[in-house]
Amino acid sequence: MPQTKPGKLSVVLLTLACILSLLALTFTWVRNQTLDTNRYVETVAPLASNKAIQSALADATTKQINTAVDPKSLLAQYLPPKAAPLSGPIAAALGNFTHQAAEKFFASPAFPKIWEVISRRSHEQLVNVLEGKKAKFVELTGKGQVTLDVGPLVGPVKATIDKTGLTVPNGKSANGKVVIFDAPALADIQGIVKALNGLTLLLTILAPLLFIAAMLASKNRRRSIVTAGLALAGTMAGLGILLALGRWFYLDSLPSTMPQDAAAAFFDTLVRYFARGIRLTALVGLLVAFVAWWTGGGKAAFADPSGESLVSLLRVGAVAIGAIVLLTLAHPTAVGILLTVGLTAVAVALAKPLAPRSDAHRGA
Repeated sequence: MPQTKPGKLSVVLLTLACILSLLALTFTWVRNQTLDTNRYVETVAPLASNKAIQSALADATTKQINTAVDPKSLLAQYLPPKAAPLSGPIAAALGNFTHQAAEKFFASPAFPKIWEVISRRSHEQLVNVLEGKKAKFVELTGKGQVTLDVGPLVGPVKATIDKTGLTVPNGKSANGKVVIFDAPALADIQGIVKALNGLTLLLTILAPLLFIAAMLASKNRRRSIVTAGLALAGTMAGLGILLALGRWFYLDSLPSTMPQDAAAAFFDTLVRYFARGIRLTALVGLLVAFVAWWTGGGKAAFADPSGESLVSLLRVGAVAIGAIVLLTLAHPTAVGILLTVGLTAVAVALAKPLAPRSDAHRGA
């Protein structure tokens, strides 16, 4: 039975280590956001001060109040017959006033505290939903939609309006629901949630162990460390590209009735720790690669029979710079990604013809 050569085994182990690192980082973020209420509340806290989110909440709450009160029908009951045509314009004016009061409430210093309470209670109930337990205000529909009942927000906004001297009738009870997450596959993950903690821990342990095993299986361990660091950084750059593409697809798939700026703010805020984790892991990979190369004397780490160590260094530097550019872009677009990858490929291709050669190689 043929035996696997150490070099090939090292490559296989390194590939598996990079894949598991990607999964470990992703699973850790998913676990923190879905099952760790304190981390989730910390993540979404900035949304309370975001203007786009405040405007979207004002729109949703105003709609719920108008639906509950129905000012046009209410005015038609109290206005004299000759003034009945005025019920529409007056109702519109009341709607504008309600919206302004809602905007004032959501922009007030009190709202972040209320937002924190709502976020905490909603997330606790979402955890109950994902674990198959009963929840009050958050519901997982059969279509994979997670909805939040914004009815509890109507009371504080109504109180803000009442303070101005204009009393809003109670009317019908508001029970409006807003879709906060829409994913058809979400209805199928309840069985996976129970294993999420174990999977995250397992991946977090296996990934570094496979990196160590790849080093031990390599004939040139210093060079293997450099390769591992660059491979890890490249994997994180790829994950960053996938995240950027996911953002684009998410915003593009939203219905026209949903505010794009609010949806973008929600997405960016929700994944910001994930994006930071990607960049930090890539930076660690680049630092490990640089330290291994530097302590090995540079050329010793990239020595090859042809003596073209400088070409190897230029190519590695081009790829590293490309990865850094992709990782530092806040919202990389498809054009930006293609341009960066294209320029990196050109730099790698031109490394050999542009690299200075020794006299011995010129004469060869």
